Amino acid sequence: AISTVYVADIEAPQIKVSGIKANVKVGDEISLPTAEITDNATPAEEITSYIYVLKGNNRKQLIEGSYKFTEAGEYKIRYVAFDSYQNYTVVEFTVHCK
Repeated sequence: AISTVYVADIEAPQIKVSGIKANVKVGDEISLPTAEITDNATPAEEITSYIYVLKGNNRKQLIEGSYKFTEAGEYKIRYVAFDSYQNYTVVEFTVHCK
């Protein structure tokens, strides 16, 4: 008899991002770098990813790859990636706006 064994993927995707400024001024608009996302089991085109900008309790999902800072404070730029098994990785950067 032949039996098929399904192995669940438990390894989360890897996210590589570089080039995000740590300090900006009010009114600055920055282009956010595209993340390089890889996974052990899910092809790149099937990985779901999001970019969020967080400030205090506010969270905005970015559709375009740029963000304009309209007020001073501490912001977090969060990259999130899900593979087809719903394993996920979060990478976060802090940006100070003066």
